[in-house]
Amino acid sequence: MPSTYDGVAVQVNDGSGWGDAYGPFTSYSKQKISGLKSDTDYQVRTFYYKMTTYNGQSYPMYGPFATTTVKTGKSSKPAVKSISVKYVKTFTTKLHRDGYWDAFGKWNDSYDGTGTNTKYKITVKLKKKLGIKGLYINGKLVKGNKTTYTATFSEPGKLKGKKVTVMVASCNDLKVGAYSATLKKKVKMK
Repeated sequence: MPSTYDGVAVQVNDGSGWGDAYGPFTSYSKQKISGLKSDTDYQVRTFYYKMTTYNGQSYPMYGPFATTTVKTGKSSKPAVKSISVKYVKTFTTKLHRDGYWDAFGKWNDSYDGTGTNTKYKITVKLKKKLGIKGLYINGKLVKGNKTTYTATFSEPGKLKGKKVTVMVASCNDLKVGAYSATLKKKVKMK
């Protein structure tokens, strides 16, 4: 982003024209835009933004517009028929940590060893196709509009036979995510 600008601003067109400009904000900040309906297409445009002063009066200055259409997420949680967690394998990985001085001036020795990890698959079956772009399973996007979604994960520890927290949300727009309300459930790994 050019340093001559204060940040990036956003405007949304709800069908009645471009609304207020939100921002400026940096690429790492979040901006909440209120009043949007769920499961709805909106035109959105972004642009560089800078406040300038002339004769003691402040004026906003805009850069070129980049316009696209995005769809907001669904308001309801996905209609899930079943969730299963299947154990795949347990494996070890090598661990290495260099020695370092901590914030209290204490030296921590380097470390070499192994760690145990569990690989497993989560399968989510929906009651019907939801007309979505994909499904988020524990933050991982599985693309497609279907009734069965499967994703593979690896986590530290021996997890076979233990309960795993599964979080599921639908994706309405691949460009911006547009995820729905989240379904959260604990499922035993078999």
